[in-house]
Amino acid sequence: MTLHATLEAGARAFPDRCWLRFEDAAWSYAQGNAVAEKIARGLVEQGIRPGDRVGLLFANSPEIVFCY
Repeated sequence: MTLHATLEAGARAFPDRCWLRFEDAAWSYAQGNAVAEKIARGLVEQGIRPGDRVGLLFANSPEIVFCY
């Protein structure tokens, strides 16, 4: 099972349960799934397709988890 599939399943099963904590912030499964899907839609709108490679450069932050 992929990380994305696990996140989607968690969002369906327990949407309000905490999925990610970073410093003073926290995201539920539903919130994390919504952010990940928003990023995915943006990539598709930019022309990214399955099999394409995308480079990511982040400092230590929750955004890298959403993008992964």
